[in-house]
Amino acid sequence: MAAMPKFQTFMQDATTFQLQLPKPVTHTRFVDRVRELPDKFNVFRELAPTRLRMRGPEGPCNSAMRTRVGFFGGLVLQGITFATPFAMNGPMVFNSFADFQSKCAAEGTRPKQYFCDQGAYGACNPKRNVELASIYWEALARGKWERFINTRIAPFLECYNFIRCPTSTKSFPEMGPLAAYLLTADLSYSGIVSPPSLDDITAVVYEINKGAASALEKLGLVTPRRGKGKLNRQECRNALEYIHRIVGTILPSDQHAHLCYDYILIEHALCKFSRVSKKNLL
Repeated sequence: MAAMPKFQTFMQDATTFQLQLPKPVTHTRFVDRVRELPDKFNVFRELAPTRLRMRGPEGPCNSAMRTRVGFFGGLVLQGITFATPFAMNGPMVFNSFADFQSKCAAEGTRPKQYFCDQGAYGACNPKRNVELASIYWEALARGKWERFINTRIAPFLECYNFIRCPTSTKSFPEMGPLAAYLLTADLSYSGIVSPPSLDDITAVVYEINKGAASALEKLGLVTPRRGKGKLNRQECRNALEYIHRIVGTILPSDQHAHLCYDYILIEHALCKFSRVSKKNLL
């Protein structure tokens, strides 16, 4: 656990920057990157610019997410447009695939990267493109989403598996474990999916097996993976519970609600710690 002090300082710096506290930060290069690319480096997921837009009057969140149009907007964001100028400045609600096309065309002549960042979540994914919007819209025909969500608050992992659809006939191509989790998290904050429990977030971190898992290894909280193997599941659960407790002591108690202190934040913070560590920003 030799890296834990660095993680704690990382969280302290992120908190100092986010809350504009009157004290210096330790890792100035990390804070500079948050300032430059907040959607990709802000530790506090729900306070990043695109999420603020999505939850605001321009976005499809809250009760609208129960509809085909609202859910389509969420799929487009997480599956296509996240971390692009279009996501930051363009429309976020589309009444159909044709409406999405029309609103993209209204932006004028733009490079493909304006609408779709193929490396939005790390490694470049050449299959991530604007053409996916047509597939997503058609997959939602005949009330597929409305029948699933209905008027209930869906269990977190049930919704995650609905989006991920781990079969040979995926309804939402390129919505793999990570993108499916991110959209489920969006839906959780919209109030139509339950917040993830410790067991839920353990299952997600274990299956995604990327940034958060790497951070737990770096922190010495789990047995290192072998090759393309996965973490020990119980160790992963114990480590996430420990990190949740540590982060709770770092964040000012009167700011827990504002900073969205929960297990989604813990997974997100671990991913950012892994990213900035690889970029030698700490």
